[in-house]
Amino acid sequence: MRIVLLTGMYPPDGGGAERATALLAQGLVALGHEPHVVTTARTAGDEMIDGVAVHRIAARPPRAGSRGRAWIGDVMTMPFAARVRWNAAELADRRQTAAVMARVRALRPDLIVTANTKGLGGLLPRALKTLPQPHLHIAHDFEPVEPRLLRPG
Repeated sequence: MRIVLLTGMYPPDGGGAERATALLAQGLVALGHEPHVVTTARTAGDEMIDGVAVHRIAARPPRAGSRGRAWIGDVMTMPFAARVRWNAAELADRRQTAAVMARVRALRPDLIVTANTKGLGGLLPRALKTLPQPHLHIAHDFEPVEPRLLRPG
Protein backbone atom coordinates (compact mmCIF):
# COMPACT_ATOMS: atom_id res chain seq x y z
CA MET A 1 0.00 0.00 0.00
CA ARG A 2 1.32 3.46 -0.87
CA ILE A 3 0.94 5.72 2.16
CA VAL A 4 1.72 9.44 2.24
CA LEU A 5 2.63 10.96 5.60
CA LEU A 6 2.33 14.75 5.79
CA THR A 7 4.36 16.49 8.49
CA GLY A 8 5.78 19.99 8.91
CA MET A 9 9.23 18.67 9.84
CA TYR A 10 10.96 15.31 9.56
CA PRO A 11 14.24 14.08 11.08
CA PRO A 12 16.93 15.16 11.36
CA ASP A 13 14.80 18.27 12.06
CA GLY A 14 12.21 18.52 14.81
CA GLY A 15 11.73 16.73 18.09
CA GLY A 16 9.81 13.83 19.58
CA ALA A 17 6.69 14.05 17.43
CA GLU A 18 8.82 14.09 14.29
CA ARG A 19 10.76 11.08 15.57
CA ALA A 20 7.45 9.27 16.19
CA THR A 21 6.46 9.98 12.57
CA ALA A 22 9.81 8.59 11.40
CA LEU A 23 9.28 5.44 13.46
CA LEU A 24 5.81 5.04 11.94
CA ALA A 25 7.25 5.40 8.42
CA GLN A 26 10.01 2.87 9.16
CA GLY A 27 7.44 0.48 10.62
CA LEU A 28 5.37 0.77 7.45
CA VAL A 29 8.47 -0.17 5.40
CA ALA A 30 9.01 -3.21 7.64
CA LEU A 31 5.40 -4.27 6.99
CA GLY A 32 5.95 -4.10 3.22
CA HIS A 33 4.21 -0.79 2.57
CA GLU A 34 5.55 2.10 0.50
CA PRO A 35 5.61 5.20 2.72
CA HIS A 36 6.30 8.65 1.30
CA VAL A 37 6.84 11.58 3.67
CA VAL A 38 5.97 15.05 2.38
CA THR A 39 7.50 17.72 4.59
CA THR A 40 8.96 21.22 4.52
CA ALA A 41 12.58 22.35 4.55
CA ARG A 42 14.71 25.38 3.83
CA THR A 43 15.33 23.95 0.35
CA ALA A 44 13.40 21.43 -1.71
CA GLY A 45 14.67 17.96 -2.49
CA ASP A 46 13.92 14.25 -2.44
CA GLU A 47 15.88 11.57 -0.60
CA MET A 48 15.62 8.05 0.81
CA ILE A 49 16.06 7.75 4.58
CA ASP A 50 15.94 4.23 6.06
CA GLY A 51 13.83 2.99 3.15
CA VAL A 52 11.40 5.93 3.38
CA ALA A 53 11.00 8.30 0.42
CA VAL A 54 11.17 11.83 1.85
CA HIS A 55 9.94 14.69 -0.33
CA ARG A 56 10.95 18.09 1.04
CA ILE A 57 9.04 21.15 -0.18
CA ALA A 58 10.74 24.53 0.15
CA ALA A 59 9.36 26.84 2.80
CA ARG A 60 6.78 29.29 1.60
CA PRO A 61 7.98 32.70 0.49
CA PRO A 62 7.67 35.45 3.09
CA ARG A 63 5.44 38.50 2.80
CA ALA A 64 6.42 41.27 0.40
CA GLY A 65 9.29 43.33 1.72
CA SER A 66 10.72 40.48 3.81
CA ARG A 67 13.97 38.69 3.08
CA GLY A 68 14.51 34.95 2.73
CA ARG A 69 12.06 32.13 3.29
CA ALA A 70 10.34 31.44 6.60
CA TRP A 71 10.65 27.73 7.40
CA ILE A 72 8.76 26.31 10.39
CA GLY A 73 12.08 25.19 11.91
CA ASP A 74 13.21 28.82 12.11
CA VAL A 75 9.96 30.35 13.32
CA MET A 76 10.58 29.79 17.03
CA THR A 77 13.79 31.83 16.79
CA MET A 78 11.82 34.84 15.53
CA PRO A 79 10.61 37.65 17.80
CA PHE A 80 7.09 37.15 19.15
CA ALA A 81 5.44 39.64 16.76
CA ALA A 82 7.09 37.98 13.75
CA ARG A 83 5.86 34.55 14.91
CA VAL A 84 2.32 35.89 15.21
CA ARG A 85 2.49 37.31 11.67
CA TRP A 86 3.97 34.04 10.35
CA ASN A 87 1.21 31.97 11.95
CA ALA A 88 -1.52 34.26 10.64
CA ALA A 89 -0.09 34.14 7.12
CA GLU A 90 0.32 30.35 7.30
CA LEU A 91 -3.38 29.89 8.07
CA ALA A 92 -4.37 31.30 4.66
CA ASP A 93 -1.34 30.18 2.64
CA ARG A 94 -2.86 28.85 -0.59
CA ARG A 95 0.49 28.44 -2.37
CA GLN A 96 2.01 26.16 0.26
CA THR A 97 -1.17 24.10 0.46
CA ALA A 98 -1.24 23.87 -3.35
CA ALA A 99 2.39 22.69 -3.44
CA VAL A 100 1.66 19.97 -0.87
CA MET A 101 -1.53 18.89 -2.66
CA ALA A 102 0.28 18.72 -6.01
CA ARG A 103 2.86 16.36 -4.49
CA VAL A 104 0.16 14.25 -2.83
CA ARG A 105 -1.76 13.94 -6.11
CA ALA A 106 1.43 13.02 -7.99
CA LEU A 107 2.17 10.25 -5.48
CA ARG A 108 -1.35 8.77 -5.84
CA PRO A 109 -1.50 7.28 -2.33
CA ASP A 110 -3.92 4.67 -1.03
CA LEU A 111 -3.94 6.37 2.39
CA ILE A 112 -2.96 9.83 3.67
CA VAL A 113 -1.71 10.27 7.25
CA THR A 114 -1.16 13.74 8.75
CA ALA A 115 0.84 14.63 11.84
CA ASN A 116 2.02 18.09 12.95
CA THR A 117 1.12 19.85 9.71
CA LYS A 118 2.24 23.33 10.80
CA GLY A 119 4.10 24.86 7.86
CA LEU A 120 2.23 22.87 5.20
CA GLY A 121 -0.49 25.50 4.84
CA GLY A 122 -3.46 26.13 7.08
CA LEU A 123 -5.89 25.24 4.29
CA LEU A 124 -4.54 21.68 4.06
CA PRO A 125 -7.30 19.97 6.12
CA ARG A 126 -9.99 21.43 3.86
CA ALA A 127 -8.02 20.52 0.72
CA LEU A 128 -7.53 16.93 1.86
CA LYS A 129 -11.30 16.51 2.16
CA THR A 130 -11.55 16.92 -1.63
CA LEU A 131 -9.45 13.80 -2.25
CA PRO A 132 -10.98 10.34 -2.58
CA GLN A 133 -8.32 8.67 -0.43
CA PRO A 134 -8.97 8.06 3.27
CA HIS A 135 -7.22 10.50 5.61
CA LEU A 136 -6.04 9.76 9.14
CA HIS A 137 -4.70 12.44 11.52
CA ILE A 138 -2.41 11.47 14.39
CA ALA A 139 -2.21 13.71 17.46
CA HIS A 140 1.21 13.30 19.09
CA ASP A 141 0.66 15.22 22.29
CA PHE A 142 -1.98 16.89 24.40
CA GLU A 143 -0.79 20.50 24.05
CA PRO A 144 -3.75 21.50 21.83
CA VAL A 145 -6.15 19.89 24.32
CA GLU A 146 -4.53 21.17 27.53
CA PRO A 147 -2.25 24.13 26.77
CA ARG A 148 0.55 24.63 29.30
CA LEU A 149 -0.09 28.36 29.39
CA LEU A 150 -3.60 27.79 30.71
CA ARG A 151 -2.73 25.25 33.40
CA PRO A 152 -2.42 26.53 36.97
CA GLY A 153 1.06 26.44 38.53
